[in-house]
Amino acid sequence: FVGTNQTISGGTFANITINGGGVKSLQTSMNVTSDLTFVNGLLATDVTQPLVSVVILNDRSSINGGLGGRLLNETDNAYLRGLVTITHSTITLGTEDTFGGIGLALTYSTAPGAVTIARNTAAAYAPGNGAASGVRRIFDVSQPAADPNTTIRASVRFSYLDGETKNLGANGNINIDENDLTLYVTTNKGNTFTDLGRSSIDTNTNNLIDNNVTAFAIPTTTFTLGDRTNPLPVELIAFDAKRSGANALITWATASERNSAGFEVQASTDGQVFKKLTFVASSSANSSVNQSYSYTDTEAGKSGVRYYRLRQIDLDGQYAYSPTRAVSFAAATDAVAALSAYPSPFTTTDQAALVLQAPTAGTAQLQLMDMMGRTLTSREFTTIAGISEVPVPNASNLAAGSYLVKVTFATGEVKTLRIQKK
Repeated sequence: FVGTNQTISGGTFANITINGGGVKSLQTSMNVTSDLTFVNGLLATDVTQPLVSVVILNDRSSINGGLGGRLLNETDNAYLRGLVTITHSTITLGTEDTFGGIGLALTYSTAPGAVTIARNTAAAYAPGNGAASGVRRIFDVSQPAADPNTTIRASVRFSYLDGETKNLGANGNINIDENDLTLYVTTNKGNTFTDLGRSSIDTNTNNLIDNNVTAFAIPTTTFTLGDRTNPLPVELIAFDAKRSGANALITWATASERNSAGFEVQASTDGQVFKKLTFVASSSANSSVNQSYSYTDTEAGKSGVRYYRLRQIDLDGQYAYSPTRAVSFAAATDAVAALSAYPSPFTTTDQAALVLQAPTAGTAQLQLMDMMGRTLTSREFTTIAGISEVPVPNASNLAAGSYLVKVTFATGEVKTLRIQKK
Protein backbone atom coordinates (compact mmCIF):
# COMPACT_ATOMS: atom_id res chain seq x y z
CA PHE A 1 0.00 0.00 0.00
CA VAL A 2 1.88 3.03 -1.31
CA GLY A 3 -0.76 5.77 -1.54
CA THR A 4 -1.18 8.55 0.99
CA ASN A 5 -4.55 8.32 2.75
CA GLN A 6 -6.16 5.00 1.84
CA THR A 7 -8.95 2.71 2.98
CA ILE A 8 -8.16 -0.99 3.34
CA SER A 9 -11.08 -3.39 3.40
CA GLY A 10 -9.16 -6.14 5.18
CA GLY A 11 -8.52 -9.78 4.29
CA THR A 12 -5.71 -12.32 4.58
CA PHE A 13 -2.22 -11.37 3.43
CA ALA A 14 1.14 -13.10 3.34
CA ASN A 15 3.31 -9.95 3.28
CA ILE A 16 2.29 -6.29 3.41
CA THR A 17 4.26 -3.05 3.14
CA ILE A 18 2.96 0.30 4.38
CA ASN A 19 4.55 3.16 2.43
CA GLY A 20 3.75 6.52 0.86
CA GLY A 21 2.87 8.43 4.03
CA GLY A 22 -0.60 9.32 5.19
CA VAL A 23 -2.99 7.04 7.05
CA LYS A 24 -4.22 3.68 5.80
CA SER A 25 -7.55 3.04 7.57
CA LEU A 26 -8.47 -0.58 8.16
CA GLN A 27 -12.19 -1.29 7.87
CA THR A 28 -12.32 -4.99 8.83
CA SER A 29 -9.89 -7.54 10.22
CA MET A 30 -6.52 -8.07 8.55
CA ASN A 31 -4.83 -11.46 8.97
CA VAL A 32 -1.08 -11.40 8.37
CA THR A 33 0.64 -14.72 7.72
CA SER A 34 4.21 -13.42 7.54
CA ASP A 35 5.46 -9.82 7.61
CA LEU A 36 3.75 -6.44 7.99
CA THR A 37 6.56 -4.00 7.15
CA PHE A 38 6.45 -0.24 7.77
CA VAL A 39 8.37 2.23 5.63
CA ASN A 40 6.37 5.47 5.78
CA GLY A 41 2.83 6.13 7.00
CA LEU A 42 0.37 4.72 9.52
CA LEU A 43 -1.94 1.72 9.44
CA ALA A 44 -4.88 2.63 11.69
CA THR A 45 -7.60 0.37 13.04
CA ASP A 46 -10.98 1.61 14.27
CA VAL A 47 -10.69 1.13 18.04
CA THR A 48 -14.42 1.74 18.46
CA GLN A 49 -14.95 -1.58 16.65
CA PRO A 50 -12.34 -3.87 18.22
CA LEU A 51 -14.07 -7.06 17.11
CA VAL A 52 -14.22 -5.86 13.51
CA SER A 53 -11.19 -3.64 12.80
CA VAL A 54 -8.07 -5.40 14.10
CA VAL A 55 -4.76 -6.73 12.77
CA ILE A 56 -4.25 -10.41 13.58
CA LEU A 57 -0.71 -11.76 13.35
CA ASN A 58 -0.83 -15.49 12.65
CA ASP A 59 0.74 -18.10 14.90
CA ARG A 60 4.02 -19.81 13.99
CA SER A 61 3.58 -22.55 11.39
CA SER A 62 5.25 -24.21 8.43
CA ILE A 63 3.58 -21.65 6.15
CA ASN A 64 5.71 -18.84 7.56
CA GLY A 65 8.84 -20.83 8.31
CA GLY A 66 7.97 -21.10 11.98
CA LEU A 67 8.31 -17.34 12.48
CA GLY A 68 4.64 -16.37 12.58
CA GLY A 69 3.18 -13.02 11.64
CA ARG A 70 5.50 -10.09 12.45
CA LEU A 71 5.51 -6.30 12.70
CA LEU A 72 8.72 -4.91 11.21
CA ASN A 73 10.42 -1.50 11.32
CA GLU A 74 7.87 0.51 13.32
CA THR A 75 8.98 4.11 13.95
CA ASP A 76 7.27 7.32 15.06
CA ASN A 77 6.53 8.04 11.39
CA ALA A 78 5.49 4.54 10.41
CA TYR A 79 3.57 2.29 12.78
CA LEU A 80 0.32 0.49 13.53
CA ARG A 81 -2.05 2.75 15.45
CA GLY A 82 -4.82 0.84 17.16
CA LEU A 83 -5.34 -2.85 17.83
CA VAL A 84 -3.16 -5.83 16.96
CA THR A 85 -3.27 -9.33 18.43
CA ILE A 86 -1.14 -12.46 18.25
CA THR A 87 -1.39 -15.93 19.79
CA HIS A 88 1.49 -18.33 20.28
CA SER A 89 0.10 -21.75 21.09
CA THR A 90 3.44 -23.09 22.36
CA ILE A 91 6.02 -21.37 24.55
CA THR A 92 9.67 -22.43 25.00
CA LEU A 93 10.74 -21.86 28.59
CA GLY A 94 13.90 -19.80 29.07
CA THR A 95 13.78 -18.38 25.52
CA GLU A 96 12.61 -14.84 24.81
CA ASP A 97 9.44 -14.79 22.72
CA THR A 98 9.03 -11.48 20.89
CA PHE A 99 5.47 -12.28 19.82
CA GLY A 100 5.96 -11.06 16.29
CA GLY A 101 7.68 -7.81 17.27
CA ILE A 102 4.48 -6.55 18.84
CA GLY A 103 6.52 -4.66 21.44
CA LEU A 104 6.20 -6.95 24.46
CA ALA A 105 8.78 -9.73 24.70
CA LEU A 106 8.43 -12.36 27.42
CA THR A 107 10.88 -14.95 28.72
CA TYR A 108 8.84 -17.45 30.71
CA SER A 109 10.34 -19.62 33.42
CA THR A 110 7.03 -21.34 34.24
CA ALA A 111 4.66 -22.82 31.68
CA PRO A 112 1.79 -20.45 30.77
CA GLY A 113 0.10 -22.57 28.11
CA ALA A 114 -1.02 -20.74 24.99
CA VAL A 115 -0.47 -16.96 25.24
CA THR A 116 -2.42 -14.23 23.45
CA ILE A 117 -1.22 -10.63 23.47
CA ALA A 118 -3.35 -7.69 22.35
CA ARG A 119 -1.75 -4.26 21.87
CA ASN A 120 -3.54 -0.91 21.80
CA THR A 121 -1.55 2.16 20.73
CA ALA A 122 -4.52 4.49 20.25
CA ALA A 123 -5.22 5.05 23.94
CA ALA A 124 -3.49 5.61 27.28
CA TYR A 125 -4.74 5.06 30.79
CA ALA A 126 -5.56 8.36 32.50
CA PRO A 127 -7.64 7.33 35.52
CA GLY A 128 -9.28 9.54 38.09
CA ASN A 129 -9.14 13.23 37.18
CA GLY A 130 -6.44 12.65 34.57
CA ALA A 131 -3.54 14.26 36.44
CA ALA A 132 -1.47 11.12 35.82
CA SER A 133 -1.22 9.09 32.64
CA GLY A 134 0.33 5.98 31.24
CA VAL A 135 2.01 5.88 27.84
CA ARG A 136 0.00 5.42 24.67
CA ARG A 137 0.76 1.69 24.53
CA ILE A 138 -1.20 -0.98 26.43
CA PHE A 139 -0.76 -4.75 26.36
CA ASP A 140 -3.30 -7.36 27.46
CA VAL A 141 -1.57 -10.69 28.14
CA SER A 142 -3.90 -13.70 28.34
CA GLN A 143 -2.95 -17.25 29.31
CA PRO A 144 -6.33 -18.86 30.14
CA ALA A 145 -4.95 -22.42 30.15
CA ALA A 146 -2.28 -21.72 32.78
CA ASP A 147 -2.35 -23.73 36.00
CA PRO A 148 -4.13 -21.50 38.56
CA ASN A 149 -2.16 -23.15 41.36
CA THR A 150 1.20 -22.18 39.83
CA THR A 151 2.78 -18.72 39.93
CA ILE A 152 3.48 -17.58 36.39
CA ARG A 153 6.93 -16.02 36.19
CA ALA A 154 8.57 -14.23 33.27
CA SER A 155 11.01 -11.47 32.41
CA VAL A 156 9.35 -8.62 30.53
CA ARG A 157 10.88 -6.41 27.82
CA PHE A 158 8.55 -3.52 27.00
CA SER A 159 9.38 -1.57 23.82
CA TYR A 160 7.84 1.83 23.06
CA LEU A 161 8.01 4.75 20.62
CA ASP A 162 9.09 8.24 21.69
CA GLY A 163 5.77 9.75 20.58
CA GLU A 164 3.86 7.44 22.89
CA THR A 165 5.30 9.24 25.94
CA LYS A 166 4.17 12.72 24.83
CA ASN A 167 0.97 14.78 24.63
CA LEU A 168 -0.87 12.49 27.02
CA GLY A 169 -3.89 13.10 29.23
CA ALA A 170 -7.30 14.52 28.35
CA ASN A 171 -5.77 17.89 27.45
CA GLY A 172 -2.63 16.52 25.82
CA ASN A 173 -0.45 18.36 28.33
CA ILE A 174 1.28 15.42 30.02
CA ASN A 175 4.75 14.38 28.87
CA ILE A 176 6.72 11.62 30.59
CA ASP A 177 10.51 11.78 30.83
CA GLU A 178 11.79 8.43 29.53
CA ASN A 179 14.21 8.23 32.45
CA ASP A 180 11.20 8.13 34.80
CA LEU A 181 9.35 5.31 33.03
CA THR A 182 8.32 2.34 35.14
CA LEU A 183 6.29 -0.79 34.45
CA TYR A 184 2.70 -0.83 35.72
CA VAL A 185 0.24 -3.70 35.83
CA THR A 186 -3.53 -3.72 36.32
CA THR A 187 -5.91 -6.66 36.60
CA ASN A 188 -9.10 -4.58 36.74
CA LYS A 189 -8.97 -2.70 33.44
CA GLY A 190 -7.21 0.36 34.79
CA ASN A 191 -9.11 1.09 38.00
CA THR A 192 -5.97 0.53 40.07
CA PHE A 193 -2.34 -0.20 39.26
CA THR A 194 0.73 -1.84 40.73
CA ASP A 195 4.10 -0.21 40.12
CA LEU A 196 6.40 -3.13 39.26
CA GLY A 197 9.42 -0.90 38.84
CA ARG A 198 12.09 -1.91 36.36
CA SER A 199 15.38 -3.76 36.23
CA SER A 200 16.84 -1.55 33.51
CA ILE A 201 15.93 0.91 30.77
CA ASP A 202 17.69 1.90 27.53
CA THR A 203 16.31 5.22 26.30
CA ASN A 204 18.29 4.94 23.07
CA THR A 205 16.66 1.68 21.96
CA ASN A 206 13.43 2.40 23.89
CA ASN A 207 13.42 -0.84 25.85
CA LEU A 208 12.42 -1.21 29.50
CA ILE A 209 13.19 -4.56 31.17
CA ASP A 210 11.74 -5.98 34.37
CA ASN A 211 13.03 -9.38 35.42
CA ASN A 212 11.15 -12.12 37.28
CA VAL A 213 7.68 -10.61 37.06
CA THR A 214 5.09 -12.66 38.94
CA ALA A 215 2.09 -10.33 38.58
CA PHE A 216 0.40 -12.41 35.89
CA ALA A 217 -3.29 -13.07 36.54
CA ILE A 218 -5.48 -15.71 34.95
CA PRO A 219 -6.89 -15.21 32.44
CA THR A 220 -5.69 -11.67 31.58
CA THR A 221 -3.17 -9.13 32.84
CA THR A 222 -2.70 -5.63 31.45
CA PHE A 223 0.71 -3.91 31.26
CA THR A 224 1.62 -0.32 30.46
CA LEU A 225 4.33 2.19 31.31
CA GLY A 226 3.85 5.19 33.56
CA ASP A 227 5.72 7.97 35.33
CA ARG A 228 7.28 6.92 38.64
CA THR A 229 7.29 10.58 39.74
CA ASN A 230 3.55 10.94 39.00
CA PRO A 231 2.22 7.47 39.74
CA LEU A 232 -1.00 5.81 38.68
CA PRO A 233 -3.45 4.92 41.52
CA VAL A 234 -2.76 2.70 44.52
CA GLU A 235 -2.76 -1.06 44.23
CA LEU A 236 -6.03 -2.36 45.60
CA ILE A 237 -5.51 -6.09 46.15
CA ALA A 238 -8.87 -6.87 47.78
CA PHE A 239 -12.29 -5.25 47.97
CA ASP A 240 -15.39 -6.99 49.27
CA ALA A 241 -18.85 -6.23 50.61
CA LYS A 242 -20.89 -8.76 52.57
CA ARG A 243 -24.23 -8.64 54.32
CA SER A 244 -24.10 -8.83 58.11
CA GLY A 245 -27.67 -8.93 59.37
CA ALA A 246 -29.25 -5.59 58.49
CA ASN A 247 -25.83 -4.07 57.79
CA ALA A 248 -23.07 -4.44 55.18
CA LEU A 249 -19.41 -5.00 56.03
CA ILE A 250 -17.08 -3.43 53.47
CA THR A 251 -13.44 -4.53 53.57
CA TRP A 252 -10.46 -3.72 51.40
CA ALA A 253 -6.69 -3.98 51.35
CA THR A 254 -3.81 -2.35 49.50
CA ALA A 255 -0.33 -3.65 48.73
CA SER A 256 1.16 -0.20 48.18
CA GLU A 257 0.09 3.44 48.46
CA ARG A 258 1.69 6.63 47.19
CA ASN A 259 0.51 10.09 48.23
CA SER A 260 -2.79 8.52 49.31
CA ALA A 261 -5.15 10.64 51.41
CA GLY A 262 -7.71 7.90 51.88
CA PHE A 263 -10.88 6.22 50.67
CA GLU A 264 -14.39 7.52 50.24
CA VAL A 265 -16.90 4.68 50.70
CA GLN A 266 -19.87 5.13 48.37
CA ALA A 267 -23.22 3.37 48.01
CA SER A 268 -25.95 3.22 45.37
CA THR A 269 -29.35 1.63 44.96
CA ASP A 270 -29.15 1.42 41.16
CA GLY A 271 -25.42 1.01 40.41
CA GLN A 272 -25.37 4.38 38.64
CA VAL A 273 -25.83 7.24 41.10
CA PHE A 274 -23.59 6.88 44.17
CA LYS A 275 -23.54 8.81 47.43
CA LYS A 276 -20.79 9.20 50.00
CA LEU A 277 -21.20 7.16 53.20
CA THR A 278 -17.92 8.02 54.91
CA PHE A 279 -14.23 8.78 54.41
CA VAL A 280 -11.53 6.44 55.74
CA ALA A 281 -8.06 7.99 55.95
CA SER A 282 -5.06 6.03 54.70
CA SER A 283 -3.03 4.36 57.40
CA SER A 284 0.04 5.83 55.72
CA ALA A 285 0.17 8.23 52.78
CA ASN A 286 3.15 6.30 51.42
CA SER A 287 3.38 2.60 52.10
CA SER A 288 4.96 -0.46 50.48
CA VAL A 289 3.39 -3.00 52.86
CA ASN A 290 -0.13 -4.42 52.99
CA GLN A 291 -2.73 -2.22 54.66
CA SER A 292 -6.23 -3.42 55.61
CA TYR A 293 -9.38 -1.34 56.07
CA SER A 294 -13.06 -1.89 56.90
CA TYR A 295 -16.31 0.01 57.30
CA THR A 296 -19.79 -1.10 58.36
CA ASP A 297 -22.78 0.42 56.60
CA THR A 298 -25.42 0.73 59.36
CA GLU A 299 -27.82 2.96 57.45
CA ALA A 300 -31.40 1.94 58.21
CA GLY A 301 -34.02 0.85 55.71
CA LYS A 302 -31.82 -0.99 53.21
CA SER A 303 -33.72 -3.26 50.77
CA GLY A 304 -33.19 -4.97 47.46
CA VAL A 305 -29.70 -4.79 45.96
CA ARG A 306 -27.26 -2.18 47.27
CA TYR A 307 -24.03 -1.36 45.42
CA TYR A 308 -20.73 -0.29 46.99
CA ARG A 309 -17.51 1.18 45.62
CA LEU A 310 -14.45 3.09 46.82
CA ARG A 311 -13.18 6.44 45.62
CA GLN A 312 -9.46 6.45 46.38
CA ILE A 313 -8.21 10.02 46.72
CA ASP A 314 -4.59 11.18 46.58
CA LEU A 315 -3.14 14.10 48.52
CA ASP A 316 -3.01 16.16 45.31
CA GLY A 317 -6.67 15.51 44.49
CA GLN A 318 -6.21 12.68 42.02
CA TYR A 319 -8.80 9.97 42.41
CA ALA A 320 -9.76 6.57 41.04
CA TYR A 321 -12.72 4.27 41.56
CA SER A 322 -12.61 0.67 42.68
CA PRO A 323 -14.70 -2.07 41.09
CA THR A 324 -18.29 -2.18 42.34
CA ARG A 325 -19.67 -4.83 44.71
CA ALA A 326 -23.33 -5.75 45.20
CA VAL A 327 -25.07 -6.86 48.40
CA SER A 328 -28.64 -8.20 48.55
CA PHE A 329 -30.92 -7.06 51.35
CA ALA A 330 -33.86 -9.03 50.01
CA ALA A 331 -35.72 -11.07 52.60
CA ALA A 332 -35.36 -14.83 52.52
CA THR A 333 -38.99 -15.07 51.39
CA ASP A 334 -38.33 -12.89 48.35
CA ALA A 335 -37.91 -15.86 46.03
CA VAL A 336 -37.96 -13.84 42.81
CA ALA A 337 -35.51 -13.64 39.95
CA ALA A 338 -34.00 -10.25 39.15
CA LEU A 339 -31.34 -8.94 36.78
CA SER A 340 -29.41 -5.65 36.82
CA ALA A 341 -26.05 -4.33 35.61
CA TYR A 342 -23.38 -1.88 36.73
CA PRO A 343 -22.00 0.51 35.90
CA SER A 344 -24.62 1.68 33.45
CA PRO A 345 -23.64 2.80 30.95
CA PHE A 346 -20.12 1.32 31.03
CA THR A 347 -16.87 2.07 29.21
CA THR A 348 -13.93 -0.01 27.98
CA THR A 349 -12.01 0.54 31.23
CA ASP A 350 -14.93 -0.42 33.50
CA GLN A 351 -15.41 -3.84 35.05
CA ALA A 352 -18.94 -4.19 33.72
CA ALA A 353 -20.91 -6.81 35.62
CA LEU A 354 -24.37 -8.33 35.81
CA VAL A 355 -26.06 -8.80 39.18
CA LEU A 356 -28.42 -11.76 39.35
CA GLN A 357 -30.83 -12.50 42.16
CA ALA A 358 -31.77 -16.16 41.80
CA PRO A 359 -34.55 -17.82 43.80
CA THR A 360 -32.66 -21.14 43.81
CA ALA A 361 -29.15 -22.39 43.12
CA GLY A 362 -28.50 -24.07 39.78
CA THR A 363 -27.29 -23.63 36.22
CA ALA A 364 -28.33 -20.52 34.32
CA GLN A 365 -27.92 -19.60 30.66
CA LEU A 366 -26.67 -16.15 29.56
CA GLN A 367 -26.97 -14.67 26.08
CA LEU A 368 -25.48 -11.36 24.96
CA MET A 369 -27.23 -10.05 21.86
CA ASP A 370 -27.14 -6.99 19.64
CA MET A 371 -30.27 -4.90 19.26
CA MET A 372 -31.30 -7.00 16.25
CA GLY A 373 -31.49 -10.05 18.51
CA ARG A 374 -28.40 -11.71 17.05
CA THR A 375 -26.46 -13.71 19.64
CA LEU A 376 -22.90 -12.45 20.18
CA THR A 377 -22.00 -14.64 23.17
CA SER A 378 -23.70 -17.50 24.96
CA ARG A 379 -22.53 -19.29 28.10
CA GLU A 380 -23.68 -21.28 31.09
CA PHE A 381 -22.81 -20.46 34.68
CA THR A 382 -23.78 -21.50 38.20
CA THR A 383 -25.87 -19.29 40.44
CA ILE A 384 -26.39 -19.47 44.16
CA ALA A 385 -29.72 -18.86 45.90
CA GLY A 386 -29.37 -15.12 46.31
CA ILE A 387 -26.99 -12.66 44.66
CA SER A 388 -24.42 -13.71 42.05
CA GLU A 389 -22.16 -11.44 40.00
CA VAL A 390 -21.15 -12.29 36.44
CA PRO A 391 -18.88 -10.18 34.19
CA VAL A 392 -20.47 -8.84 31.03
CA PRO A 393 -18.97 -11.15 28.38
CA ASN A 394 -16.21 -9.53 26.31
CA ALA A 395 -17.21 -6.11 27.67
CA SER A 396 -13.89 -4.37 26.94
CA ASN A 397 -14.00 -5.40 23.27
CA LEU A 398 -17.60 -4.43 22.55
CA ALA A 399 -18.20 -1.44 20.31
CA ALA A 400 -20.07 1.53 21.77
CA GLY A 401 -23.82 1.02 21.61
CA SER A 402 -26.74 -0.84 23.14
CA TYR A 403 -26.98 -4.57 23.78
CA LEU A 404 -29.47 -7.04 25.22
CA VAL A 405 -28.65 -9.51 27.98
CA LYS A 406 -30.97 -12.49 28.39
CA VAL A 407 -30.66 -14.77 31.42
CA THR A 408 -32.59 -17.99 31.81
CA PHE A 409 -32.53 -19.02 35.48
CA ALA A 410 -32.47 -22.60 36.75
CA THR A 411 -36.19 -22.26 37.50
CA GLY A 412 -36.88 -21.52 33.83
CA GLU A 413 -37.70 -17.89 34.54
CA VAL A 414 -36.28 -15.51 31.94
CA LYS A 415 -35.07 -11.95 32.50
CA THR A 416 -33.93 -9.55 29.77
CA LEU A 417 -31.95 -6.36 30.32
CA ARG A 418 -30.73 -3.62 28.02
CA ILE A 419 -27.16 -2.44 28.67
CA GLN A 420 -25.20 0.36 27.05
CA LYS A 421 -21.52 0.95 26.37
CA LYS A 422 -20.24 4.49 25.91
